[in-house]
Amino acid sequence: MKILVATDYSENSKSAIEFAIQLAEQNNNIELSFFHSLHVGHPFELNDEDFEIMEKNKELEDEQVLKNFVDSIYESIQIAPKKHEYIIKESVVPHGNIINYAEKENFDYICVGARGASKIEKYLGTNTVNIINKTTIPVFAIPSTYQSHKIDKVMYASDFSDLNKELKTVLDFTSDLHTEVEVLHFAFPSETDQRIKDAEKLKAEFNNEQVKFTIIPNNALKPVISNIKNYVKDNGPSLLIMFTVQHKSFFEKFLFAGNTESIALKATVPLLVFKK
Repeated sequence: MKILVATDYSENSKSAIEFAIQLAEQNNNIELSFFHSLHVGHPFELNDEDFEIMEKNKELEDEQVLKNFVDSIYESIQIAPKKHEYIIKESVVPHGNIINYAEKENFDYICVGARGASKIEKYLGTNTVNIINKTTIPVFAIPSTYQSHKIDKVMYASDFSDLNKELKTVLDFTSDLHTEVEVLHFAFPSETDQRIKDAEKLKAEFNNEQVKFTIIPNNALKPVISNIKNYVKDNGPSLLIMFTVQHKSFFEKFLFAGNTESIALKATVPLLVFKK
């Protein structure tokens, strides 16, 4: 399993590195590639040949900066490095650079830091939300408040569409972590009984003692996303998993902020986003 871990050397980005290191500590099949998107301005006085030399030198210098940054995090959380590498790629657009490299090199996951955004940024899109919306690769979005600890409880917030297929995807991911998986669903009152029956049937089908279903009648006075956030806050999972619909139009994004985007912008626990 290959994970591309993006960093801009900020304090906020340390959380993504810490999470990825912890994940690799629990799963020996994980390979980490620490990635920095570098932009080198072209001085007016340099010709193309001299600029290319300057750019390569800058990449070599930055690779050492990246190595020192990541190594200091390994040391601070007292975990020994395993299979990992350092990648520097030049680009003006960081989120595009991350996506292009991850897709070209067939990475299984992308891991980035997530932080709150202003009202304007919510409409324009932060790097994290842009990556979630534009890549086919599953994305980890890690809040800046994250502190390294064992991943022992995974919560999958489901809308119950494609539940069988999505749960298989979730269990494929968690199989080597040996964690509890809680499937969370907020149901309309008229659907609650049927959802409970569906959950019992699926639990028998999967026959997995580490999977449990929590079906809660939705509080109509609050949006579903608020109910999910409150439940996550009260129950403290190590990781929240959601599936998102991509390729919404500009007006859909402007008028109706997606549940996954809202969680990503105000994450309180690590979030893993799969494409529906």
